[in-house]
Amino acid sequence: MRGVICLAILGFALAAAGESQADRTIQPTTIEQYPFVAALLRSADGTNFQHRCGGSILNNRAVLTAGHCVYEDAPIRWRFRVGSSSHSSGGTVYLVTHIALNDFDEWSMGWDIAIVHTSQRIVPGDSVQPGIFAGANYPLADNQRVSTAGWGSISMPSWHPGQFEDIHEHQQWTMDSATCRYWFNQEGLGIQPHQICSGFPDPTQLGADNARDKCFGEPGAPLVHNGVVVGIRSFAVSCSNPEVPTASTRVSSFIEWISNNV
Repeated sequence: MRGVICLAILGFALAAAGESQADRTIQPTTIEQYPFVAALLRSADGTNFQHRCGGSILNNRAVLTAGHCVYEDAPIRWRFRVGSSSHSSGGTVYLVTHIALNDFDEWSMGWDIAIVHTSQRIVPGDSVQPGIFAGANYPLADNQRVSTAGWGSISMPSWHPGQFEDIHEHQQWTMDSATCRYWFNQEGLGIQPHQICSGFPDPTQLGADNARDKCFGEPGAPLVHNGVVVGIRSFAVSCSNPEVPTASTRVSSFIEWISNNV
């Protein structure tokens, strides 16, 4: 199927995106601007749940996220919050009752996609709606402005341990595979066709304070192009070096799997 796919019965909202690098790349937003974003909460003891990853609402019982977030983990360790700009309060929290995991490879970070299910019905509203997801032939060119929305920190935990309490929007641009492969090879990593590279084609134009990447707590968050979820935030090699790109799982490569496991 070309274009975009809406897997939900709840409705959806679109968000426009420009192509300029002139403005700040990380800035506050609200859940009303990204009503399909979910905060995935994990607990080691079953009582104290804390934010670990992001996700995108697929329909009224499922959320799309990164496979490495839930890899080899039991559903009972997970919940997700929707409908709140805060990852720790407000909105509604749902219990995870089932996890569908693709063939995630922890060495290459390939096939980094999963769906968490709840037995409860996700109640729609102005701040709770499913996303629109890229179809198999969705046209995503290089140097397109994309965004993620979530609560990930912008520094390494050793000197800035806190994540954002409220949701922030993060702007980047899609990068060509050759540039991406060059930077990932420097780190001993590869890039695969089912992954999207994004970053800053000219970090000097933005300045050191603006050309920043998110670090921990952002995996699983949606990568959005013109209101369409085109990727799932997977990993960033370095959040301190703006020249090194970020990798996301390409939704269009897995849309059939998503449809079969939603």
